[in-house]
Amino acid sequence: AFYDEPWLIAFDSFLTEEECDRFISIKSGDEFEASSTYDYNDDGTSEHVLVEERTSETKWCFDCENDPILAPVYERIINVTNGIPFQNHEDIQLLKYEEGQFYRNHHDYADLHVSKPCGPRILTMYFYLNDVEAGGGTHFPYLNEDGFTISPKKGRAVLWPSVLDKYPSRMDPRTFHEALEVEKGKKFGANV
Repeated sequence: AFYDEPWLIAFDSFLTEEECDRFISIKSGDEFEASSTYDYNDDGTSEHVLVEERTSETKWCFDCENDPILAPVYERIINVTNGIPFQNHEDIQLLKYEEGQFYRNHHDYADLHVSKPCGPRILTMYFYLNDVEAGGGTHFPYLNEDGFTISPKKGRAVLWPSVLDKYPSRMDPRTFHEALEVEKGKKFGANV
């Protein structure tokens, strides 16, 4: 574990080099486009909006669990999450950060999802798909006085909770995080 309370667990070789390269190159119906966030309306609906706090690019990995190179990744995710079936996971979101791009402090928990059948996101698993020349870490500002940063490393996966262990419908405020600016090179990542 990188951090104990709340727990953050890193797996330095979760993905093989071939799996990382496949995620980056896969054609899954979408191409990279400007990343958006959800804006929730009073009536409970939501829409995608572009915000200046998020400058990365995104594409979704639909049906990637059927890709022969990537299928084992899905099995490992299920094993690490103690058997949570893939039907209970979100699709994998692929991310690209060019030099100067970032995603400012945010949380993966959405209040609106508490009352929905899916419930809130309880865990986030983030994959680093390449080594970054400089910058591009994932920073958790509320974990100690100075925060805590995880550096990108090709094949590394990091798992953390979005909710409190004792109250799984309540957000854990300690796991706010941000994708730090890429200072040199490019960063490719994915989350589920």
